[in-house]
Amino acid sequence: MAYGGLTDGEPMIFAWGQPERREGEFYNVCFGKQRNRWVHHAVDSRDSRFTNQELIQEWIHDYGLDSDYVRVRVRGLPPLAAAGQFIDAGRIMEAQRRQPSSMANDPLIVGLDVSRGGSANTVFRFRRGLDATSIQAVRLTGQESRDSMRVASIAAQILNTTYNGIRPTVMFVDSGFGGPIVDRLHQLGHRNVVEVSFGGSAPDNRHFANWRSYMWSQVRDWLPRGAIDGAERLETDLMGPWYHHNKSDQLQLESKEDMPKRGLDSPDDGDALALTFAQHVAPLSQQDGEEEEQEYAGYPWSGNDGFPGGWMR
Repeated sequence: MAYGGLTDGEPMIFAWGQPERREGEFYNVCFGKQRNRWVHHAVDSRDSRFTNQELIQEWIHDYGLDSDYVRVRVRGLPPLAAAGQFIDAGRIMEAQRRQPSSMANDPLIVGLDVSRGGSANTVFRFRRGLDATSIQAVRLTGQESRDSMRVASIAAQILNTTYNGIRPTVMFVDSGFGGPIVDRLHQLGHRNVVEVSFGGSAPDNRHFANWRSYMWSQVRDWLPRGAIDGAERLETDLMGPWYHHNKSDQLQLESKEDMPKRGLDSPDDGDALALTFAQHVAPLSQQDGEEEEQEYAGYPWSGNDGFPGGWMR
């Protein structure tokens, strides 16, 4: 690697290329997670006096200005979606630019993805209707997450906090390492906490291999209308996972365990946002402008997988 010779003097590295993929070293330094360390400039062929402008206009007419064909060959930009990429960059960038909105009776939902330790983080993310940006995410490092009772304590604080006039309606927690946290929150009286098994059978098990694939599909369908923050962590996470269809023609999202094999971090922020789509949550009942009472009549469980069939108020 050329990086080995950068320890003395004032070394410089220059990289030129055509970004045909959304992965690899060239993509990372120009458009990916290392882009803030480099000075980069994209050359648009339309601005050059040496290019065939008539042919370029034909391409734009045939494929569209925002098509991957034109982005790569004319605008010097990477494609919006790599082969096998589940959520394309176009949806994400539009959601980052969109103004957040929510209805008065939209419930406030919290997704908690619990760290597996190491470089992974424990992440709380919030969504109310089409707004997943107004309330800042809460993040703990893998080291901080080793004490599950501390995580449970922070989760309890969040459940008891009023955000813009409303407390969290429900918190969905990844069952991977979140089981003890859910148990503790139930002991503390927080009955609006639900454990979600990523590998469990999806509500639509005809089309989705597991619950995680189902939730991420809900995120993908929501992004053209929703608003997310511009955090690089969330952007990278949402663009990270690949997908395929298994032998039963069910959609299968790339697992957390397989992503590091491609040099990607665990998508903690992406999974936390996806958890806010784990189950349909009933709208709030507003009465004379008073804060919604956070009590539930019970858990109407469906099947034997431990998931609620809906919320009773």
